[in-house]
Amino acid sequence: MLVLFLCAHLTQTKAQESIIQDVSPEYVAKLISLARENYPKVKAFDRRVEKAAYMLKKDRMTWFEAFNFFYLYSPNNSTTLVNPNLLNGYQIGFSLNLGTMLQKKPQINMSKKDLEVAKLEKAEYELLLATEVKSRYYTFLQQQQLLKMRRQVMLDAEAVLKQTKYRFEKGEETFENYNRSLMLIAENRQKITEAEAALLTAKSRLEELIGVTLESVN
Repeated sequence: MLVLFLCAHLTQTKAQESIIQDVSPEYVAKLISLARENYPKVKAFDRRVEKAAYMLKKDRMTWFEAFNFFYLYSPNNSTTLVNPNLLNGYQIGFSLNLGTMLQKKPQINMSKKDLEVAKLEKAEYELLLATEVKSRYYTFLQQQQLLKMRRQVMLDAEAVLKQTKYRFEKGEETFENYNRSLMLIAENRQKITEAEAALLTAKSRLEELIGVTLESVN
């Protein structure tokens, strides 16, 4: 009867408790924002985007390498056999390297694609990171609720043990039921220890992503 009572109480407690009511969309959004700000791999994707943007800018600047500007200076008193009047003073001109220009356009297009890919990869990872933050947060809430339930069951088991001991000392309860109460107490203590470890692990895994302690998140 004692075991049935505790099992029934645990089932009832599970039915009454729910982590959905504890989920705050605003709080989850804050956790995701912290993860995007602090998680090292996000910063690595930022650097890739910056590098791709720099390479594109560099390739655009080297576009002018296809053009060669030059000037000549001829003093007014110089003479030429062709036309002495036209070649006096400064002469400015430029040349176009068609081969270089044809190479630059596809190179710039490739740099644009590299930048686009870098941005898409970062966006994809941020989506995956957000999903992982939510998953670890829900696991944390679950472990928190399980620990709360275990502690409540322990309180009930201790109350039952106290009553069973009193009845046993009066000869109104069997030693078997009294011993079973003691075993249930020991079992629940072990389960509480396991629940505490699971909660701390879940908390640590979540803090790994957001880069700060949960206590510091307002």
